[in-house]
Amino acid sequence: MGKLNAKTAASCKIAPGKSEQYLQAGDNLVMRLRRTSTGETAKAWQFKYRAGERRVTIHIGTYPEITFAGARDIAAGYRAQLARGDDPKAALEREQSEAKAQQLAIAQGEIPETFRQLFDRWKQDYLAHNHDDGGAHIQGMFDRHVLEHLGELRLEHIKQIHLATLLDKMREKGLTRSCGIVLDATRQMLKFAMPFDWIQRDFTMGLRKSVWNGDGEARARVLTDAEIKALYKQLRSSDLNPRWKHAIWFILACGTRAEETLLARRGDLDIDAREWFIPVDNQKKLNTSVQLVHAVHLSEFAATHLKALLDMPGTDVFVFPARLRSDAPDARPADSKTLTKAVRDRQRGVQLAGKTANTTELQLAGGDWDVHDLRRTMSTVMQELGVESDVIDKCQNHVQPNPIRRTYQRSPLTAPMAEAWDALGAHLTKLCMDAEQEWRKEHREEYLRELREAAVKATGKATHKSPAKRQQVTNFDDAGDI
Repeated sequence: MGKLNAKTAASCKIAPGKSEQYLQAGDNLVMRLRRTSTGETAKAWQFKYRAGERRVTIHIGTYPEITFAGARDIAAGYRAQLARGDDPKAALEREQSEAKAQQLAIAQGEIPETFRQLFDRWKQDYLAHNHDDGGAHIQGMFDRHVLEHLGELRLEHIKQIHLATLLDKMREKGLTRSCGIVLDATRQMLKFAMPFDWIQRDFTMGLRKSVWNGDGEARARVLTDAEIKALYKQLRSSDLNPRWKHAIWFILACGTRAEETLLARRGDLDIDAREWFIPVDNQKKLNTSVQLVHAVHLSEFAATHLKALLDMPGTDVFVFPARLRSDAPDARPADSKTLTKAVRDRQRGVQLAGKTANTTELQLAGGDWDVHDLRRTMSTVMQELGVESDVIDKCQNHVQPNPIRRTYQRSPLTAPMAEAWDALGAHLTKLCMDAEQEWRKEHREEYLRELREAAVKATGKATHKSPAKRQQVTNFDDAGDI
């Protein structure tokens, strides 16, 4: 028989009386024929060549699983390696060894296969050693916005559209700056993975933060004094839970973040010394410095609202409890989003299912505002009151951006900070007292009703039974209370 072709490869059989036979297909390609126990002919492809004095055989695979054309293509690849001076069998054994090592590494969890596994590896091997917070800030960002959507996707399946769609959803929520942080962090993570060949391409390539306004300016909404007075009057008549009304004033008076405020425990407070200590675990995670407990001096204004909060039920452990019963077995703080949503729902102008019908009662002349704007307002008011910028930064627990000043200027500024908080509290007290007088005049009947109810509660009997007391209650305005 001459050289094999596609037709003869299909029809050939082992010669009678032989258990094994080799047929040449040209260019070092050989078909091996072997008689099976049932007398059938088994066919397999081999590539044979010489390496010095050695005869070398590479087993390509069985026929017809590998066709005649397929076997010739594989053989052509091996011949090209020989032409370059390479040993194809040594290269094949090397590839098989690397593949086996990779499979073993994957089985042992050393090579990440999914986005979440890569993030965990990046956090363990890079963030933990290069960020002062051990990567906690980035971890929180990815937990909230990324891992839920991309975490279980295999790395080879992730495309640019997956990340772009995620960033689109974040932008719709107004999280434009977070879009920039997520994009930068993801790009950095992929650069970390590239040298290990864990990924074949950077799917962030071509994505720009500017598309999502990721490096746009920070929100600049600040409440004016007139708006603070308007807010007082609106809260005075609002059906918002009294707990959240006090929370708004407490946040404005302290300049703290909503998240750390709603995590406050009774054990963090020293009421007599008018101090609130915010543990590191409750603070915003930073990656530029070692964080310390933040001590907040409580002005008379802040302390008044705090005492009102602590007089409410369920505050044995948390100042803002998720459950109001004091004997609740699983005491936990309220979700910070509860306050944020309550404020937003009372400004959106359209009622959502299951939400308040009072959709405009907290709207202010300067436009929509959110809880974090209270923190910015606190800083601005302090500045207008003449407080030094360094003191304001300390009050807000900001990190000094200049590394040299951060290293050498270590004064805690405790006294100036207390004076700043007291000055802010005095200013808020005056604004609220003025607003109260205005509210009483604008809501005369409602205010008189409050006085009557207070009188009934104080005396334990209806005032209409006593003409003298009825006259006293109805003439409060004549006595200068309105």
